[in-house]
Amino acid sequence: MKNTAASVLLAAGLLAPGLAALARAETDTVDLQSRAGVSLDVNLPNKWRAELEYENRRFEDLATFRGHYFTVEGGYKLARGLDALVNYRLADGNGWTSNRFGLGLEYEYKTGGLSLGLRPILQYRTKAVEDDDTGSDGDTFLRTRLQVQYALARWLDAYASVEPYFVFGADLPVDNWKDTLGLKFELTKHAKIDIYYIYRPDYGKSGYNRLFHVVGVELRFKTKLPAR
Repeated sequence: MKNTAASVLLAAGLLAPGLAALARAETDTVDLQSRAGVSLDVNLPNKWRAELEYENRRFEDLATFRGHYFTVEGGYKLARGLDALVNYRLADGNGWTSNRFGLGLEYEYKTGGLSLGLRPILQYRTKAVEDDDTGSDGDTFLRTRLQVQYALARWLDAYASVEPYFVFGADLPVDNWKDTLGLKFELTKHAKIDIYYIYRPDYGKSGYNRLFHVVGVELRFKTKLPAR
């Protein structure tokens, strides 16, 4: 019970900065969006892992198909709970493409059913696309995600995260913000379904601010390749 109360209080603390930022901003655009995806996480020999992900998105109150998003990520275990990451994403929309490269770290601390994670990652986008992930014309940005997850049952995890976007050369130091709440249901030993909601204020542009409500679902598979 104490761990549950602590996790709830921590989740509230994580979400508070993003909500406060929105309260200070005048919102010019509010949009309901959706994301649907599938991913495969492969545990490789010699401390390596790889992840493949596909996602599609809809904007403008779900009326407009935004495009296909393909991501590949590699990780290497540096120490217990600490991984080095590198990733690449290709976004393919209606007549446009966007390439994005990332390099970062991920640290996870577990105690009982509680898990705390920190993921700073530096990303470079070769082509700025209107309304893309960062909502910015900047090409280089730092994303720092802090997440708490708690096992409600053997087959059910609840999580909350906060993720500010620091865009180099933008009008404001923090260009974008993501507050996420989600549930992960275990379907089998190697498959989970992740249902989530993202509360995403975008207030880094001069002259206007935006707010996005994002609902999403992702089917997550994992497997392990044995060492030879």
